[in-house]
Amino acid sequence: MRAIHSLFIALSAISLPLLWLPMLLNGTLDDISQAIENNVLPDGTPLKTTYSGIPFFDNLLSILVAFFYALANGSYLGPRLMLTDLGATLHVALGWMVIESVRNGKKPWYLSLPGVFGVLWNIAGAGIVLPLYSLIHIQTPVKELGISIYHAKSLIPAMLVSSIPFCMMILSPTSGRYSADQHQNTIAVFQFAPLVWIAAQYTFSFCLSLIDRMTKASLSDRSRTGIEHTSTQLDSERKRRSNIYIQTTQLFFAVYSAVVHLVCSFTALLSSDSSVTIFRVFVPNPIGVDRDSPQRLTQAAILFLQYDWLIICLTAIIYSYLLLEPELSTTTKQVRWKATPGSFVRLLVFLPIGKSLSSVIALLVFTILLGPSTVVSLALWQYEKRLFSGASLVEPEGRSIVKRD
Repeated sequence: MRAIHSLFIALSAISLPLLWLPMLLNGTLDDISQAIENNVLPDGTPLKTTYSGIPFFDNLLSILVAFFYALANGSYLGPRLMLTDLGATLHVALGWMVIESVRNGKKPWYLSLPGVFGVLWNIAGAGIVLPLYSLIHIQTPVKELGISIYHAKSLIPAMLVSSIPFCMMILSPTSGRYSADQHQNTIAVFQFAPLVWIAAQYTFSFCLSLIDRMTKASLSDRSRTGIEHTSTQLDSERKRRSNIYIQTTQLFFAVYSAVVHLVCSFTALLSSDSSVTIFRVFVPNPIGVDRDSPQRLTQAAILFLQYDWLIICLTAIIYSYLLLEPELSTTTKQVRWKATPGSFVRLLVFLPIGKSLSSVIALLVFTILLGPSTVVSLALWQYEKRLFSGASLVEPEGRSIVKRD
């Protein structure tokens, strides 16, 4: 089990040179530095470099804006498809983190700061951050299962609100009918979308809590016994409904990410542009950056995202397998289809081979077809069902995410 856990560390470690070494060798970092110095991108587009008046903050934002603008400016369809798919994937991944951050009970302090993870992968790359988060979650004991009904209800609305900066960013200046300067402003705002989610989450939760308290106050004219009896019933109902809301949210995440991935994939498949194919959009081409091309920054940026995507997919397969391992370990080869709880888990052990190999192959296929965040969201949906159902499953050695008595 420790060997499997070490794969997360290995993926994160590999991501650092895989993402940033090509940026250094192909001159991308020099291009961005010169663009900031001259206030103009390699293709001649003016680059905005002042946002807050604080040099360090503005310089960091300018780097991110230059990178993302090269992908989202609408000049090429392929980079925008990759950016759209990866952006939706990471937006859903942030949702997993938000759920764990509002779960009751003691947990490492960094699990309570999902917005920090989101900002970090915007800056450094999700391939570096996401494997480490997955390892932390897998190894964190779950002693308290409850999530406030107010937080549970707020997850989907908060996600929709925080997706607005992302939608504005991928809408090119031509489509959105605004200038390059205005588009760069939307890209700058997008960098704080994880913090927007957290703010919306707690705002919606507070408002729902306030409404509930006002509703309770309206019952004050009833007898004390009646109030206590009603309060007990409400607490029990809240726990049941919170369970339903969390599982519904995970299914919503899965559907959302699957739809975006399928739309991007079919757009690439059906495109008449020879430069827009599934392989050109999703598969890295290490020699695809032409130093003499005015679009070299776009070529380098999509290469970064493609390597990022590759690491995220590998992380999703391992993460999902570990999340579902208690269900997988309860099935034997002879009766695995009937004995396995959950339709998603049944699909993973459908092949007439060893259950581990069958599961990994199925997770790989689902990841390719539906996207990595869809697979993990479904695994987390099954995980939530296990937590709240109190099912008696054998906990694999070395695991901490299964409820302990």
